[in-house]
Amino acid sequence: MKNMKKTLVMFGLITGFILAVNLSATAQAERISFAKGKSEKTISVSLPPKGTKKFVLSVGLKQAINVNLLTNQNVLELPFSLLNAGRADHFEDYGGGLTVLTGRKGDYTFSVLNNSKKSRTFKMKVRVGVAGEYEGGVTETKAKTESLTESSDSTNTKTDLKALARKYIPNGAEIIHKIVQGKFAPAGVKSNADNVIIMYRAKDSSPTDPYEIVVLRQSENMWDDYPLPQPDTTWSIMKPVSVFFENVDRDSEKELLILEEAESGAGPTGAVPFYRTRVYDWTGSEFKHLEDISDKISADADTADKVRKELKRIVK
Repeated sequence: MKNMKKTLVMFGLITGFILAVNLSATAQAERISFAKGKSEKTISVSLPPKGTKKFVLSVGLKQAINVNLLTNQNVLELPFSLLNAGRADHFEDYGGGLTVLTGRKGDYTFSVLNNSKKSRTFKMKVRVGVAGEYEGGVTETKAKTESLTESSDSTNTKTDLKALARKYIPNGAEIIHKIVQGKFAPAGVKSNADNVIIMYRAKDSSPTDPYEIVVLRQSENMWDDYPLPQPDTTWSIMKPVSVFFENVDRDSEKELLILEEAESGAGPTGAVPFYRTRVYDWTGSEFKHLEDISDKISADADTADKVRKELKRIVK
C-alpha cells in the first residue's frame, strides 16, 4: 500500500511538472483566437533585431494549421518554429511560414524569429482548416489529391511549379514534398530568380529507395537542372521534413539544407526515427554534399530552428 502511495505521489509530481512547463510556455505566448464563424486571421507583428515572439492557438484533432507571411521582406530572415512538435502528426517550419497536421487536440505553440540586424514589422496570416489543407510533405491520403500551384514574388511573375517540375522529373514520378523556391548558392542569371527544389520518387521505386532531388536554376531562356548527389550514408527509410537555407561555410552564398526523418531498418532500434540534415554547397559547376558538417548535426535536431542552433555550435 505504501509503495502504491509513493507511486501515485511520484506520478502526480511528474504530471504536475509537465503541466507546469506547458502552462509556462503558453503563458509567454500571445493567444490567437478567431472571430465567430471565421477560421483565419491576419496578425501584425513587430520584432527587434534577433527578437522572437511566441503564439499559441487551440486546434482540434486532424486539422491543418497554416501560417504564412504577407510581406515582401526577405522571408529567410523570419524563420518559424513549432515549439511542441510532439503533438503533430506532420509539420514543416521554415523561413516565412509554418504548416502543421495536428495529431492531438489542444494548444499548439509556435515562434517567429527576426534573424536580421534590423527591426521588422510584418503581417502574417494564420488559418486552421481540414486535414486536406496541410501544405507540407505528402501523406498517404494527400498523395492522391495533391495539387501544388505556387507563385514566386521575386520575379513578379506567376510560376506553376508543379507544371515546371513535371518537365524535369521522370514520367509518373511522385512529388513527395512541397516544391520550394529560394535564394541559395548563386541564383540563376535571369532577374536574380529564385532557385527551385523538387523532391520526388520514381514511379517504380521501392519505399526503401532513396528519394531524388533536383535543383532548377534559371538562365536566360530556360531552366538548368542539377540532380543532387546522395549522401555517403543512406537509410532504409528517409523522408524530407523541411527545406531551408543557411551560410554554413562562411563564403558569400547560402547553402541548401534538407532536414529529413530517417529509420535505419536494422536491429532492435531499426524502426526508431531520427533526423539527419543534408547540406549542399555549390562548387561553381555542381552541388556537393558537405558530409563533415552534416555528420556533426545532432540526430535529435528535428526542426529547422534546432539545426540552426547546431550550426552555431559547429561553424565557428
